[in-house]
Amino acid sequence: HVDWSLVQDRPARFENLVACHLLKWVHFAADTQGRDLELRYFRDVAGREVDFVELRRRLARGEEWNEELIRTISPQFEESGS
Repeated sequence: HVDWSLVQDRPARFENLVACHLLKWVHFAADTQGRDLELRYFRDVAGREVDFVELRRRLARGEEWNEELIRTISPQFEESGS
């Protein structure tokens, strides 16, 4: 819901408040600093969710995620099992 103050459920209202302010920040950073940001969420097949994820770099058209690209974005990335 866009107007967080109209949400009746208190936890959901707070989550919407945070989402609105984070989205406002993402737009501000894009407009004033030219930053390439997106606000997203992740959910796995088990239904576990991370509510707010800031993406700092979008993929170029035709570019795909791979381990080398992930390492350039997040140097802390380690392959599982190594």
